[in-house]
Amino acid sequence: MNGDEKSYDGQIVRTEAEKRLYIAITILGLGLILISVLFMIGEAFFINASLIEILSWQKRIVILLVRTITLAISASATALIFGFILAAAMRFWPAGQKVLFLLLLLAFPIPPYVHTAGWSLALQALGASGYGILVAWWCMTVSLLSFSALISYAILNSIDEEILEAAALGANGPHCLVQVILPLAMPLLVASFLFIFCLNLMDYTIPSLCQVNVYSLHLFADFSIFAQAGRTLLLSLPLFLAGLPLLLLAGRGMKKFGVTIRTGQRSELNLEWPASYKIAAGFSFLVFISVLGIPLVNLIIQVWTSGITVHLFNFGTSLAYSLIIAAFVAMLSVLIGYPVAVLISEYPRWGTILWPLLLLPWLIPASLNGAGWIAAAQTIPYFSGTSLLLILGELARFLSVAVLLIWGFYLRLDYEVVNAGRLFSPCWLYALWKVELPLLAPGILAGSLIVAALTLGELGTTILLVPPGFETLTLRIYNYMHYGAHDHVAAACLAMMILTMFLGWAAAVSLRISRAGN
Repeated sequence: MNGDEKSYDGQIVRTEAEKRLYIAITILGLGLILISVLFMIGEAFFINASLIEILSWQKRIVILLVRTITLAISASATALIFGFILAAAMRFWPAGQKVLFLLLLLAFPIPPYVHTAGWSLALQALGASGYGILVAWWCMTVSLLSFSALISYAILNSIDEEILEAAALGANGPHCLVQVILPLAMPLLVASFLFIFCLNLMDYTIPSLCQVNVYSLHLFADFSIFAQAGRTLLLSLPLFLAGLPLLLLAGRGMKKFGVTIRTGQRSELNLEWPASYKIAAGFSFLVFISVLGIPLVNLIIQVWTSGITVHLFNFGTSLAYSLIIAAFVAMLSVLIGYPVAVLISEYPRWGTILWPLLLLPWLIPASLNGAGWIAAAQTIPYFSGTSLLLILGELARFLSVAVLLIWGFYLRLDYEVVNAGRLFSPCWLYALWKVELPLLAPGILAGSLIVAALTLGELGTTILLVPPGFETLTLRIYNYMHYGAHDHVAAACLAMMILTMFLGWAAAVSLRISRAGN
């Protein structure tokens, strides 16, 4: 062992040079996240209009804000209820756990506009309107259903196994659920609801496609008119204040959640459930199957009957550019995300600071993130109007996803095995390459695949940062949806859906390999 190494209980022994490198990379990652916000704050001090003038509570703005919050709350609550029921089915009825987990990962990265296109086609085929606030509510619900189920499943797995086994001895399934499981899971479920609420609150993709005006769309329109990132930041304060509780809970909640991850895979619990609970679980499963099935079937039918299958190949340039951007973002996210995950895992006090900062991009509208990067690019020569600007903007948005997945895998490492490998290695780089990274490879691969899939379907930041002369597949689909070119939209959405589902399947395979290895 090198002389500058220091031993700690319950963590990997690292050299001082290695720690300094990880801290430097972490600071770089935080800089990427904060740079857009800092430049917007700087611009806010130099705008001509006053804060009171910008935030004047006109009746139209108040109605818009109330509608946005109501829509986000209703969609988030519905998604979390269905998601929790699916998660409970996976946790306590494990017969179909592997299949359901695979389906959830297939559905998770599907872009929101694909859900909207699929359900709109289905409703129009039935003679109903494919637009309106109810359609927007439903599409917002189903687009985050798989995410809410996955996060609820992680929460249920975080509950102490001994407490569950003791409760199962003296109670049936419903009593155990109401009296034991829900009270223990409630703090994290509340945090999950706040996060899902923020995702719905900040995104205008689905409401705009359903012809419903929301506050985040108002922010995008305001920036398009005035081109003042500082003004847009001040306008977004009501949305940021709505998501502030999540930011305050993030550090503590993730620290508490991380303590339970080390225990690994949970054992099966045999609980007796009445028919009503099984019916609720079956109904939730049917809803989830519709999330995958209805968009996929309707898009295939639309492409097949329109006779424009050949048009799938017309999106080749946009698709290739999208894949290049996604590949760079995924690669950089794991290169930066690994050192951040190490610091959070081995030094919990860092996590208290880092988790709120990592989640910050999710608490501001994606268009605001793009506006901030535009403000930053104006001060850096040869930076504005390049693909690098788009890559960095997407990286700032999705870095937390890579950190989260790598962090979850890192907490399950056998530190004694890694330390033993380091003891007999000539240097820490050799041990990192030969011992530590191979053990984390499934998590790193899954994180990069998920980040790539999310980058492919991202719209809010892309629409502002894509350089002139270039176009991502998502941007082309969004433009076609406003032109009413349904056949071309169906073809492009089908290609995007198949691609993101493939990336979700690859991530599931990676996670399954890791589970088998453990």
